[in-house]
Amino acid sequence: MSGREITYQTCLNLRLLLCKGNEQKRQEIANELQTMLSGQIKMQNITFTFISSINLRDLRDLRDLRDLRDLRDLRDLRNNIDYDFVTLKAFDVLKDGINSYSLSVLFCLYSVVATNDTVASQYNHQIQDSLRSFVGSLPAQQALEQRLLAKAVLRVLERTTTASHTPPSFPAQADERATKINELQQQASLSKQDAVELLSACTDTRKVTRATWQKLMSEKGPWSTEGTVGEVAWGLLSQPWSMNEEAEIVVVHALDDKDALVCAAAARLLQQAKKLEAGERRRAMEKIMAILRDDELSRRPLDTPGGGVERLDDLLFETLRVLVE
Repeated sequence: MSGREITYQTCLNLRLLLCKGNEQKRQEIANELQTMLSGQIKMQNITFTFISSINLRDLRDLRDLRDLRDLRDLRDLRNNIDYDFVTLKAFDVLKDGINSYSLSVLFCLYSVVATNDTVASQYNHQIQDSLRSFVGSLPAQQALEQRLLAKAVLRVLERTTTASHTPPSFPAQADERATKINELQQQASLSKQDAVELLSACTDTRKVTRATWQKLMSEKGPWSTEGTVGEVAWGLLSQPWSMNEEAEIVVVHALDDKDALVCAAAARLLQQAKKLEAGERRRAMEKIMAILRDDELSRRPLDTPGGGVERLDDLLFETLRVLVE
């Protein structure tokens, strides 16, 4: 990013803070941004980047800013921006193929669909078609960052479509499932069914009641006052486990899961395995090395339960180190 772009964004942030509470001034700034999207490509890039920064203040990887109230007030501008217009302009830019501004456009598109379900649903098919066309135009074995961002947008759209048409089906109520998952730590070893349930529960985003949460977490020291089934399951992966042979096979196989969270959960479970059969240990190492050789697979976004953001490749490297020892 050039010095001019940084200066412009800083000035724009200051203008927004100064006009706090002045809806007319905010709308003037929003109109200015939309005008810039119709201007020269460099000004479009500045605008796409700024819109991304507004949206991403609401995402989990920036939760540490939640106490900076003045910065959070900048999000109010989102109500003044025409995201239909922003999305359509992103389509126009991506039609021209890869250039020095493609990452900014893709990142902006990601920030829009990740924080605006209406746009994600309304333009779902158009965005998918546009991204597939864009990725298809990329040189083979090149533009890794652009490919990863495009796939990240597609994953968000897939979740939006799934959520609106086929609500997830779970084997039990949230409190019941969280309690049963927590009870697994009392068993001598995990069975095949136990391993499947533990890995699956890591993806369960339903909240448990405060009473159940406090009961389950009371012996684990200070914690938040509420949480999800996934947080309960994910927290259990940090303790040593014994598994029978069928459970080991299930966990090693889960390394190939297309969901990065399931892959990560399996890797953490393997790190904590008290003992692994030699054949399964070898297969696990082979699978992990294959994933690490594939840049797209190893760099998949990984949002862990509880709002943490980790690198999948770092977790896999650590698992491989444990398995080799």
